[in-house]
This record gives sequence, C-alpha cells and structure tokens, in this order.
Amino acid sequence: MAGVDIVACCTSASTPLFDSAVLRPKACVVAIGSHDPDAREVDTALVARATVVVETRQSALSQAGDVVLAIGDGVPEAEAITGDLAELVRGAVHPASGRPRLFKGVGEAWSDVVVASAAVEHLLRGRG
Repeated sequence: MAGVDIVACCTSASTPLFDSAVLRPKACVVAIGSHDPDAREVDTALVARATVVVETRQSALSQAGDVVLAIGDGVPEAEAITGDLAELVRGAVHPASGRPRLFKGVGEAWSDVVVASAAVEHLLRGRG
C-alpha cells in the first residue's frame, strides 16, 4: 500500500481493509462496496485526515458506515465530509494538497446514470 496512488475498495467488508497510516499523502481511495451504517472498508483515521467526497451528504450520513462510524468515533461531522459530488463538479470542493482523497459511494443509481451519460456524450462527440 505504501507505494500505490489508487486504492479501490469494492467489498462488503464490515471492518477496515487496511491501516490507512501506510497510505501515501497523495493517495486516492475509492470505497464503494459497503453501504451499511455498521460496516466500513476504511478506518476512522483516513476519514479524519482525508479530503472526503460522498455522493450526497444524506446518503453518507445514513448508509456509509465509513463516515457514520468515524463520526461515532469522534470525527466532527463537518470534518468527516468535505463535500459531495455536485459540489466537486461545481468546483466548490478543493482537495487539500498533501492529504489523501477518499470517495465514499453507497451505490446511488443517479451517479451511475450521470457517468454513463457523460461517457456516451464523449464517445459521440469523438465520432462527429
């Protein structure tokens, strides 16, 4: 883990998959497997030190155990979530230099549709 830039967590794990202390400061972690408020793929330490982007705050605070449990462990809610996807796209979220980046998704279908639509639009423009 110490030498990687991207970590993809796509499991139904109930406990953290790794010790986030070994992550490089510029690492990007995508945690999209677990979606239960009592399960997590990443540890509290990562949520506390990372720039955290979620699909929506509402879904993260009700379904994302990675976030919910970190808040329960004492990470203030305002620090546990830096922003959501809409804020990131609008440029309202600026990932901090020297801090890992964490995207926590719980499988909201709208985000899949948006990404698929953007991919199709990109492909069609490339052919025109």
